[in-house]
Amino acid sequence: MPATVSPDALTCRLTTAIGETESVTLRVEATEDGGTEVTRVVRSGDDELAASTRLSHPVTLACSRVVVTRLSEATGGIRLVRPVLRRCDSEDAIDGEATFHRVGDDFLREGRHGPPDAPESPPSYTWQRLRGEGVVAGTLVPAIGGLVERFSLWRQRAGVDATLTVTDDALELTFDRPAQPEHHYDCRVENGAVCVWLLGERETADGTDRTEHAVRFVLPFPVTATGGAVVSDEESVVVTAARCSRGEQRDGSLDVESVAEGSRVVDGVAADGAGTDGAAADPA
Repeated sequence: MPATVSPDALTCRLTTAIGETESVTLRVEATEDGGTEVTRVVRSGDDELAASTRLSHPVTLACSRVVVTRLSEATGGIRLVRPVLRRCDSEDAIDGEATFHRVGDDFLREGRHGPPDAPESPPSYTWQRLRGEGVVAGTLVPAIGGLVERFSLWRQRAGVDATLTVTDDALELTFDRPAQPEHHYDCRVENGAVCVWLLGERETADGTDRTEHAVRFVLPFPVTATGGAVVSDEESVVVTAARCSRGEQRDGSLDVESVAEGSRVVDGVAADGAGTDGAAADPA
């Protein structure tokens, strides 16, 4: 997993003295001693509040995030805004800034598509419920259901920049590995859909070099997050979701199982817990 940085000094409440946070800007600037000065600006309407801190090491805005966490109910369930940056080599530390706009309970960096939305409810899988014994339920229904599955997969495959493989046990989506050195993978099963967000970024003097895949596959058969995985090597990223019966469906994030040797940063959604979770005072 990549080394992430989330300084206490830049963590604040979602609701500050100026109101509900609508956007967050992060600025990074290298210091003469090889560290970084990081500034965080929160905005609500026309008002803004800023806070800065110095780090003893270089960081990059590539694959940086602004996440919302919640303290325990015992402490009032306060929601916190927490910037998450990546440590990097000194040659990859580029001065710059990134702005994240609030979308619901999340913050999305300008220029990114972000993770795809899951369906509001899972499919009905009507043909599977009609399967049974006899000529109609045991032969005709499965035959029609198979045609429905193939048509649904073919229709969705046309709009996806990935290779789709379906077996009796699983669905696999194979993507080209992003060429950028910093990666963030957010892959999950939710309401009968496999939702994939693959992000690769590199900060340059001319801006952000980015590769992004945001894919939602609504499967015509039940799938589960249990046993699923995201496996990355030097050339590809393979997302696997296991097929199951209707009673075995489980939503959740898919594990990032392995990373090619020498790849510095492949991140999974579970890495949100990295860094500092401590509460900080509202910025002044």
